[in-house]
Amino acid sequence: MANRADDLGGPQLTHRTVVPSSKPNPFVVKNAVDDDAVPDEFGAEETGLLIMQTPPVTPITPAAASPRKPCLVVLQGPHEGRVLRLWPGTSWTLGRSSSSNFVMDDEGLSRAHIRISHIGNDFVIEDLDSRNGTYLNERQIKRQLLSEDDVVRVGASTLLRLTQMDPLDEEMHQRLHSAASRDALTNVFNRRHFDERLAAEGAGARRHNRPFALIIVDVDNFKKINDTYGHLAGDAVLKGVAASLSKAVRREDAVFRYGGEEFAVLLRETPLPGALILAERLRQGVEEARHKGEGIPSPLGVTVSVGIAMLNPGCSDEMLIHAADQALYHAKRTGKNRVVHDGATIPPGSL
Repeated sequence: MANRADDLGGPQLTHRTVVPSSKPNPFVVKNAVDDDAVPDEFGAEETGLLIMQTPPVTPITPAAASPRKPCLVVLQGPHEGRVLRLWPGTSWTLGRSSSSNFVMDDEGLSRAHIRISHIGNDFVIEDLDSRNGTYLNERQIKRQLLSEDDVVRVGASTLLRLTQMDPLDEEMHQRLHSAASRDALTNVFNRRHFDERLAAEGAGARRHNRPFALIIVDVDNFKKINDTYGHLAGDAVLKGVAASLSKAVRREDAVFRYGGEEFAVLLRETPLPGALILAERLRQGVEEARHKGEGIPSPLGVTVSVGIAMLNPGCSDEMLIHAADQALYHAKRTGKNRVVHDGATIPPGSL
């Protein structure tokens, strides 16, 4: 792939192809019955040993290997770790609109933010008159050649990089991302990813003056479950609660394991009435579920307490978390299995 010129009218750059060496593997592996070395020139009749020589390893040539293909990798942002394939085709758009080739939820993105075009051997990135602009290596651009390892910044927090991947590279990348952002037990997002998403989504909500809600959910009497049935049963309950929460939220919402038996849900562009309805749906869904697992003699039901906080003007991320925590503590103190916002309890089944 050509290096990026200063602009599209720059000089034509040459390409260099590197061909890996096809020299055979010089090492020979031999099987012996002990650690004593046996000279190659001795035959089986002289030593009593049969020396088995493995066939030489055939080097992997570019023709035999899977071809590497162009991709955009999301380095940072709400979709961190995602791989966007730039094939097949010659043009792709990215933005918040469902009509985009790559749909992303970053608050700072326009509905149609950028276009990537494949022209000859080059890729060209074009800003589509976005509200917040497009930056290539921290320089705002309108239309520019894009080279490998260039970093593109769009939206509130999304960073992209052009690279080449084969199917094995892509699968490994996705696995590493999943391991870094997902909770190993419940498979919902982990606390690290929660901190990143809260910072990004909160910043976008403040900048555009849009409603934003945080829900914290805590499993009631969880210690008693562990003490009565064992920790494997507790793990089964946590996995079941996570599945119930994930099933109840909207497509654009995200569920996180906040810590221990606590979960969190971030709600974008959601006013208080909608947040209350969803929180009650979460509580009710968990209450109706039944959990099975090692150590649980019969299907087990659990309940959760739920605290809600809204992002108000002048409210920091820390203040938002504190407000949700306080609402959760109030739900615990006043009987559990209920939803609380700003000191007010929402009667179960009232929404």
